[in-house]
Amino acid sequence: MPAILVNDVSPVISYVATAAQTLFSVPFEFFNVADIFVERAGVQLAYSPSPANNNQYSVTGANAEGGGSITLGGAGATAGETVVVYRDIAIERLANYPETGPMAVSSLNTEQAKHIGMMQQLERDIGRSVTVPIGESSVDIPTAANRANKYLYFDGVGNPVVSDGVSSNFVQTGTGAVVRTAQDKMRENRTVRDYGAATDGTTNARPAFVLADAVGPMIISEGNYLISSSITITNNVRFSEGAKLIIPTGVTVTFNGHVDAGIFQIFQCTGTGAVVLSADKNFLGYAEWWGAIANISSGGVPAANSIAINAAIVALAKVQLMPFDYYISATIKHNTANGWLCGAGGKWNSPNGLRATRIVMMDGSTNVLQIGPDSNPGSIGLFRQGIKVTGIFVTRAVAPVVSSACTSVLMQFVLEAYCEDVAAYDSMDSWQFNGTVHCIINRCAAHRVSAGTGGTDSWKGFNVIGTSGIAAGGNASLYLSYCHADDNRTSVVNGVGFFADGKFTDCFWIECETVSCTVGMQVIGNSAVTNDYGGNDLTILHSINDAFKVYGIEIRDLGVSSNVEVISPYCGPGVGATAALRIANAYGVVVMGGQMIMGIATTASAAIRVENSKSCVINGTLISEITLSGVVVDNCTSCNIAPVLKNSTVSGAEAIYIFGASTANKFDAIVSGKASGFTYGYRVNGTTDAQNEYNCTGINSAVIAGGSGDKLVRNNVQITATGLTGTNLASGVMT
Repeated sequence: MPAILVNDVSPVISYVATAAQTLFSVPFEFFNVADIFVERAGVQLAYSPSPANNNQYSVTGANAEGGGSITLGGAGATAGETVVVYRDIAIERLANYPETGPMAVSSLNTEQAKHIGMMQQLERDIGRSVTVPIGESSVDIPTAANRANKYLYFDGVGNPVVSDGVSSNFVQTGTGAVVRTAQDKMRENRTVRDYGAATDGTTNARPAFVLADAVGPMIISEGNYLISSSITITNNVRFSEGAKLIIPTGVTVTFNGHVDAGIFQIFQCTGTGAVVLSADKNFLGYAEWWGAIANISSGGVPAANSIAINAAIVALAKVQLMPFDYYISATIKHNTANGWLCGAGGKWNSPNGLRATRIVMMDGSTNVLQIGPDSNPGSIGLFRQGIKVTGIFVTRAVAPVVSSACTSVLMQFVLEAYCEDVAAYDSMDSWQFNGTVHCIINRCAAHRVSAGTGGTDSWKGFNVIGTSGIAAGGNASLYLSYCHADDNRTSVVNGVGFFADGKFTDCFWIECETVSCTVGMQVIGNSAVTNDYGGNDLTILHSINDAFKVYGIEIRDLGVSSNVEVISPYCGPGVGATAALRIANAYGVVVMGGQMIMGIATTASAAIRVENSKSCVINGTLISEITLSGVVVDNCTSCNIAPVLKNSTVSGAEAIYIFGASTANKFDAIVSGKASGFTYGYRVNGTTDAQNEYNCTGINSAVIAGGSGDKLVRNNVQITATGLTGTNLASGVMT
C-alpha cells in the first residue's frame, strides 16, 4: 500500500442535500472503504460496492491524498436532508516490525498515517465533550450508583454533584430572596400532565383531572384533553394558550373555582356538551373561549360564532366581545338573568378608523339579537330580569327580506333590562319591544340603509308593540332616552323612527331624535275599546324630528282613558312634509312648548293638525315661518289650543283654521311677526261650531294683512266685537 500524507482536516463533514443528490465529497484521507461511515437524516446507511437504494452507499478514494467521495444509491437524498460523512478507523495494531533485517518503510509510513488519523478522530470526539478550561484541574462525576435517578448540578466551587431535587436549592434574584428547594419551586406550577393526562384529544383525560383537582389549583398546558364524562373541578384553573377541553355531547364540565384564560379557545363542545362556571368566581369571560373567531365570514365560522356566543352568554355573568366583526348565521339569544353582553362600542365608521364590536347576521330573514326568552312565561314576575347589553353594533351583511319581518334587536318578556350604546341596522324593525317592564334603552340607535327585498318595504326604528296587555306582551315603564333613529333609504317613504301602538303604559321617550323618516314619531292607540287603560301615559320629552317626509309626530286613535304628553318637541320638516304634528281621533293629548320651524315645507297643509279629537291641549308651542295654516282644528271637542305663531320672513294664511263640528274649545293664540305675516288670526268655516271661545288679545293686528277686522273671521264675516256670536264667544282685545 503506497504511503500517503494526512492533512489537518476534521474527519467529519455534514451536508444539506439538494433534491436527488447522490454524490458527496470526502475531503479527508482514509485508508479503507471500511473506515467511512454515512448517516442520512440521522439514520446509519449500509456500505455496498453497488448500492441499490438510498439506504446504501459506495466509496471511492481509499488511501488517496485529499480524500475521495461517496455515492448514494437509488433516488439519492431528499432536498433539505442532512447527510453526514465521517471516518472511524479501528484503534488497533495488527502487525509487528521485525527486530532484525530490513524494515518495510512503506508499512511504517502507513502505520504512522493511521496513527495521525486516529488522533484526529480523538480530537474530533474530545471537541464534542464537556471540558474544563485550561488551567483548571479535571473533575470526576459521581459514580453510577450515586447518580442514578438524580439531577446533576455544580456546587459552590464548581464540582459536579447530584441531587434528588428535594434538597437542591433555588434562590430568586433580588434583595430579600430566600432559599427554597428546587422541588418546591417546580411544584408551584402543577399541570394535569403531571398526573398522566393525555393531550391527543382522543384518550380520556378525566382521571388525571380528578387527581390534580384533589391536590389543589392546576394548570392546563397546551394540548387537547378529552373529558369523556361529567366532572366538577373545585379548584382554580389556568389555561395556557393552545390548551383545550374536548367536551362531547351529554357531558358537563363544572368549574367551582376561578377559570383564568386569555382570549383564545379553551372549550370545544359538541351536541349537548356544556360548561358551567361559578358565578361567584367567574364574572367575566370571552366568546373566544368557546371558539368564536372574529373577522371571518366564510366557511363554518358564522355558525360556530353563533354557538360560541350563545354558550358564553349561558355560562358567564359578563361576556366581553372584542372590537372586531363577529359574523353569525343564527340569532344570538341573551336570556341569562343579570347577565351582561358587552362590546367595545356601538359606534362604527370604518373609513374614519372608528372600530366597534359588530355582530353581523349573514342572511336577510333571521333576527340578529334577542333579549329575553322565546315565549311568554305567563306573568310579569316570571319575566327574565336584569339583562344588560352595551357597546354593540348589530347589523346584517345583506338586505332584509320584507316578508320575514326580521328584527335587529328583539326585546321581549324582560323586567328591568338595560341597553346602552347599541346600534341596530338594516332590519324591518331595528328594535322591537314586546312585553318589557321597567326597561331602559339609553344612547342607542336605529338605522336603515339597505332597501328591503321581496315586497313593499317598510321600517320601524323603535317599535313598541302593544297589541295585547302587559302580561301578554304589552310594554310598561319603558324608557327610551337619548336614542336616535334615521332612515337613509333614498326612495322609500314608509319608515317610522319611534312607534308605539295598543296597550303601552307608562312609557317615556326622552331627548330622542329622528332624521329623514316618513313619520318621526308615531303613536297609534286602541280607540275601538271603551275605558281601556292600555295606551296610557306616554311622555315624549324634548324630542327632535328633522327632515321628516310626512309628519314629525303623529298621535291617533287613542281611547277615552288614554293620554299622551308631548313636552317641548322640535320639528323641522323636509320638503313636501304634510304637518309637524298631527293629532287624530284621540283623547287626552297634551303638547307643551316646543317649536315647529316650517320654512322649508312650502307644501305643508299646516304646522299642527288636530282632527276628530277631544280633551287635547296645545300650549305655548312655537310655530314659525309657516306659509299655510299654523294650526288646523277639525271637528274637535273640549280642546285648549294656545300656540305661539311667528312669521318673521314669510307670509302665511290663517294662524288657526277651525272647521267641522268643533265644540266647547278654547282658542288663545299669540300671533306676531312682520307686517302682513298672516292673512287671518282665527278663520272659522262652517255653521256647526258651538260653545267655543276665541280670545283675540294675543293676536297683533299689525301682523294680520287685513288689520284688526281679520283677527276673527267666521264664514268670511269679520267679528269685531266681543260677546256671543250664536253660542260661540269672542273675547279679549279686538282692535
